[in-house]
Amino acid sequence: MAQAGGQIVGLVGALLLLSMAYATLPGDEARGGEEDLVAGSPDWEARTSRPAEGSPLAFLGVAPDAAYAQAVARLRQWAVVGPRPVRQQALHSGGMTDCGCFIDPVVSNRRVPVADDMRSHIEVAEGARFLPQILLGTLALESAVQGAIAVTVQLGEGVVALRQERGEKFEAIRASLEPLQAQVDGVARASPFPPSPFVAQAALGVSTVLLAALVEATDYPYVRLPYCMHYGFEVCGRIPDSGVFRQVDPNMTSAEFDRVYEEVMDPAANLAWVDDLMHVLRDDAESVSGARQTQLATLEALTAKEISKGLVGQPMTREQLLAQYGLRDSRGRVVGVRCRVMRRFLLLQPKPRAVDDAKTSLFNRVTRTYETVSLPTPEHPALVAADFLRMAGEAGVAPFPLCLGRDDEDAAFRRVPTAQPEMTVVALYSPTRGEVVFHQVIGHNFGLVSSALNFNQVSCFVSWVTASIFAVPLTNYFDDFIITDIEAAGSSGQDALRVVHDITGLMLLADPFVLPSL
Repeated sequence: MAQAGGQIVGLVGALLLLSMAYATLPGDEARGGEEDLVAGSPDWEARTSRPAEGSPLAFLGVAPDAAYAQAVARLRQWAVVGPRPVRQQALHSGGMTDCGCFIDPVVSNRRVPVADDMRSHIEVAEGARFLPQILLGTLALESAVQGAIAVTVQLGEGVVALRQERGEKFEAIRASLEPLQAQVDGVARASPFPPSPFVAQAALGVSTVLLAALVEATDYPYVRLPYCMHYGFEVCGRIPDSGVFRQVDPNMTSAEFDRVYEEVMDPAANLAWVDDLMHVLRDDAESVSGARQTQLATLEALTAKEISKGLVGQPMTREQLLAQYGLRDSRGRVVGVRCRVMRRFLLLQPKPRAVDDAKTSLFNRVTRTYETVSLPTPEHPALVAADFLRMAGEAGVAPFPLCLGRDDEDAAFRRVPTAQPEMTVVALYSPTRGEVVFHQVIGHNFGLVSSALNFNQVSCFVSWVTASIFAVPLTNYFDDFIITDIEAAGSSGQDALRVVHDITGLMLLADPFVLPSL
């Protein structure tokens, strides 16, 4: 068991440390006074109202029927969760720095150096001091993961049959909820503020009624989640507090934020920004070197690939952009635009990626958050191993050999819909067309502060459901799911994760990224 635990820490330590080297936690820098946080104000409502008030189905505008009540009851019987999930805390603070999981911004100071050679990187990571901190009991697993471990210890390899049986019944539960789902869809179509077509494009096939049943059955705090998957998440302005992630103080007062938001999002200012950005992109394209021209071509090719997958809209000219989002006066002249455009650029490390500049466009300045994600640390698999060892001892059974598996969600941010599609438009210079073009991004942009929060609302919920309903010990690092399971369970944990994605309608890659192994 100790040997398996060391291998677990080494492998996932390497994987997560590599990911953390590039991670930015939006909101970590956000601090400030809330002297104007008065009862009844919009900020007061967003910050202090309990997100768990009301039922998740009520947000969708329908009442539960008999099938829904039966589905919730069945799922609640399955759920292995104990205490209600609590708000995440900062896992990288205090004593955590002693065991090396806090990423030092000075690369040369890192205990596990960055290396191109994966094998040597893992070997160094295996020597890092993780276990002493764990044995001190300073960290705790989520209650759903603890429950999953307890069920797995009790059933042993019999947990495979449990997961398979529930997977088969899970599909039947979704089918029983289809009539109510049709009602929810009808309410949305009749709404004075129906979801944009881009919501369905990003979240095609998602059963929001099933999500509501899962939220209710597992007592998940963010009851607004099914509504957000049906109507879209806010991407700028005030981002509602879900009650799930680590709480932070906004970086300016409410009055200051209102003033800045009105200045930045003024329609006339947005139109001027479109023209300024077009000039910058044209000038940059005409003055760059051959290598830079290659980068522009690569950026266009990456965008075209997303277009082919239905994740980004077709290129638009300025005239087409104004036809879609322009505001006109009584004489028909365009005097402003409802959209705020981001510049798309090429990030070369670790591999070429299209990134949307939400900082220069001031999007992130006019996004007010009340929480920030606390990502799992490299110790998570070792924590799971320690709980397996403890619970096996308490049950009087031999320790279980453990294995790891990893899966990756498809297209990540693009699969989470937005309620503000006018705020996800990007601009780039097209070498093929010889002009600046605009694209509608379907889902969330890679670059928005809100993208990390909203995406993790979905992926953390998937982890919670998979652990609590299917007894799978797992966690997620953004779109990567790490499963630490008993070897006798084989790939059943990954199979269960796939069932949750497939039946709810959320997306997962076609094949497991890393099959279970020691």
